[in-house]
Amino acid sequence: MKRLLLFILIAGIAAGCRNGDDQQKNYQQDSESRVLVAGNIIYDVVVIPEAEDDEWESERLKGYRGDEMVDALFEAVYSKKAVATDYFSGEKIKPSRLRDMEATDEYRRSDIAKLQFTENWYFNPETLEIEKEVISIVPGYRYSTGEGDITATGYRALLAINLR
Repeated sequence: MKRLLLFILIAGIAAGCRNGDDQQKNYQQDSESRVLVAGNIIYDVVVIPEAEDDEWESERLKGYRGDEMVDALFEAVYSKKAVATDYFSGEKIKPSRLRDMEATDEYRRSDIAKLQFTENWYFNPETLEIEKEVISIVPGYRYSTGEGDITATGYRALLAINLR
């Protein structure tokens, strides 16, 4: 009986959630008892710490081996398995233009310091499993502004790599 009430509650919540975004899926339960709990959620992961001597950042990233993934993502754009778009305008970036961008010193893959993910998150209340579906990845480059002792660090998006 408790499961039935939980299902009705989740179904009622799912039915009440609507979003006009075409990429946003309605909150629903699928045949595997998964519930979409976050659609098009966006979050950042800094993959190159700003301060090399920051012990917490070094510990947090000690398992990161993203160079192969970043290389594979760029190769997917070149082979047209994924689509690159301008982060700000949304216009498609041709593989030849991306190659030209990469040929400059300004856009070296090894300098990608942040990755921004757009994902759908699914939760299975029966098994307590969480599944993440990556929609796009935005590589970001670190930059600094200011002079002398007064500087600020930020990140500049190069492009979005759309996986769906």
